[in-house]
Amino acid sequence: HFLCANQSDLMALGKEAGCQPTSKHLEAERQKKNVPVVKVDPPSQHYKKLYAEVHHPTKQQMVQVAKSAFGTASKVDDVQRWFTHKRGLEFLKSEARLKRHWGHVTPGVLADVERLLH
Repeated sequence: HFLCANQSDLMALGKEAGCQPTSKHLEAERQKKNVPVVKVDPPSQHYKKLYAEVHHPTKQQMVQVAKSAFGTASKVDDVQRWFTHKRGLEFLKSEARLKRHWGHVTPGVLADVERLLH
């Protein structure tokens, strides 16, 4: 169950020292043979890191959030402009319908006349 290339070397190393090979012996042997030793944090450490990232964001993360928020705001602005344009078109359509139906005096025309008179 050792992660080493040659276990007999380790056993010999342990017997020379007069003891069973410990994790320190194994790690030293692995480092000699350039076998990467992967150290994994316990789950509690992992969750602490996650908590820190979420609840205490770095400046870079905050900048990213701000950039995405401004992007969203500009999109919202475009959508609002589109809706006002659409509403304007609807108004023009309904005014044209009124003109066809009632002649040339429509609320829009009356509003224009009032504005010109004042």
